[in-house]
Amino acid sequence: MTASRITTPFGFTSTAAEVIAGVDLSGKRAIVTGASSGIGVETARALADAGAAVTLAVRNAEAGERVAAEIREGTGNGAVTVGALDLSDLSSVAAFAAAWSGPLDILVNNAGVMAIQELTLSASGHEMQFATNHLGHFALALALHDSLAAATSAATIGRSQTAVIFSMLWSCRVNMKNGMSSPQATDIATSIHQRA
Repeated sequence: MTASRITTPFGFTSTAAEVIAGVDLSGKRAIVTGASSGIGVETARALADAGAAVTLAVRNAEAGERVAAEIREGTGNGAVTVGALDLSDLSSVAAFAAAWSGPLDILVNNAGVMAIQELTLSASGHEMQFATNHLGHFALALALHDSLAAATSAATIGRSQTAVIFSMLWSCRVNMKNGMSSPQATDIATSIHQRA
């Protein structure tokens, strides 16, 4: 069997709107984590503009509501809602997943924290960046498994930093010990999780 190279016309400067142009997501349901700022906002906007019902899964519900209102107004899609989700807190992840019902077509694991200046631990005792960027997303995808399986052809999309290219998970313990920074460990773990 010969592997063929997958190519795309999109690159580093492509926008979410360019990538999704011409795609009809009417009748599809999506969750975008970290959708109250940055890339998450633009991802949610593009999905809503393509017709998807989009839930902004955010730590700050007030900021999420402002963004949701802007997206509803800008796209004309009234099916943009907000759900409270703190990925560093597994009880918050469980509550968010328990509140979800029905199929889920698209899960975009976008939220993340970085550049935390000193060791900060989550409620469960994990380094905050690893807890938020990897463990929380893993727990969310696992908790939403039945909803993803109920969709005709669901997709889980994960965002990570380019540090994954230069790192090796097995060379250290994750919590900022033995030479590997949390961003590197998180990116590797996320990449492994997305391929599983």
